[in-house]
Amino acid sequence: DNMNDTHIFVQEATKRGKETIERLIDQPGLCLRDAHDGIDFEQIVNEDLSTVDPPTLGYDDTWMLVNTADKMRQCVVELRDAQPSEIGFDLEMYNKSKYMQITCLLQLTSDVGKDYVIDVLASGVWDCVSLLAPLFADASICKIGHAIGG
Repeated sequence: DNMNDTHIFVQEATKRGKETIERLIDQPGLCLRDAHDGIDFEQIVNEDLSTVDPPTLGYDDTWMLVNTADKMRQCVVELRDAQPSEIGFDLEMYNKSKYMQITCLLQLTSDVGKDYVIDVLASGVWDCVSLLAPLFADASICKIGHAIGG
């Protein structure tokens, strides 16, 4: 029965995902790009981007820029307390060579709570990222990674 329950769960999650994509595909107004395109990068060319405030999206309480160790701990507590059944994630990497990659950014979302943009290069954050391990190890939480390959 566990195998059948898992199969049904995956089918339902896939259906919800497809429905979400269909809803958003013709809705460019729901895209975050417009807010990001308003940044004048020439003005901040020599800035540490961890200190530059992100553009205001009009609903700032639904996401958090994690750029300190305290915010990383807050992120973990909020995610744990929200008890998600699904976590989606994406990593942005710098590929120095085909054999060496450096993680620069971690983006997390879940089926409950807020979204997190984690600047792992910000002071103290990398040392706290491992606090996410229990969430990723929890077999009851479905993890969905962007462009995961083997």
